[in-house]
Amino acid sequence: MSTSVAQASPPIAIRTRSERATRNLVYLIVVLPVALGSLLALPTLVFGRTLSWRLATLERRLANALLHARVQPLSPGLTTASAELIVGGVLVRALTVVAAAIAAAVPIALLCWLVVYGLEGVGGTEGRYFGPWPLDRTVGVVLFLLAVPAAVVSIAALDAVAVPLAAVSRRFLPSAAPWAVREALAASRVGELTVPTLADGESYLDILADRSAFEEFNIEAAAARGYGFVHLNQLAVEHVLGARG
Repeated sequence: MSTSVAQASPPIAIRTRSERATRNLVYLIVVLPVALGSLLALPTLVFGRTLSWRLATLERRLANALLHARVQPLSPGLTTASAELIVGGVLVRALTVVAAAIAAAVPIALLCWLVVYGLEGVGGTEGRYFGPWPLDRTVGVVLFLLAVPAAVVSIAALDAVAVPLAAVSRRFLPSAAPWAVREALAASRVGELTVPTLADGESYLDILADRSAFEEFNIEAAAARGYGFVHLNQLAVEHVLGARG
């Protein structure tokens, strides 16, 4: 049984990598205009964030469907996100897509070039040369043989570029998970811990003289406001258990 499994594994692995490479190629073809469209849409941030959010949502769907990147759902909070956050994410994603497309295009172009010239040679083209050699059937067969490693390199390149593409999608597409954490931190007023108790020029005598700081402090209003620590704890537990990205 182990021998049959070992014999069946290479074809399955080749088929799996070929299918994955095909998905990655489709992703690059489709997402490249989307990424460039996101760049062109940056000036619209002056009027709103909706278009950038829709393009980012489309990128997420493509990454999850074709790269299996498992990007978290995007938060509607992106529509009110800072322009710097959106611009930075769009630039990084666009540059990564362009670099990946170039890296994958080089071996694919070489493969196509070898196949085209190989077909011309096998077809018996007259008056054509491949470098110093006449493009005859012998040269055509040699080019076909060279196309085999070129195809392997093309598949490997398409397989390799999927890793940074998926990582960039997960990192620079603002998902609901980090937005939920930011909102919970803001609701719990964690940032107020960095604010000194004493203002500039104040001393502890000023606090003692301020009755609202202790004697007349409205504890009912403070209790009704709450600090959302239970929600923060829930988010932390979900993160540790891997239920939230």
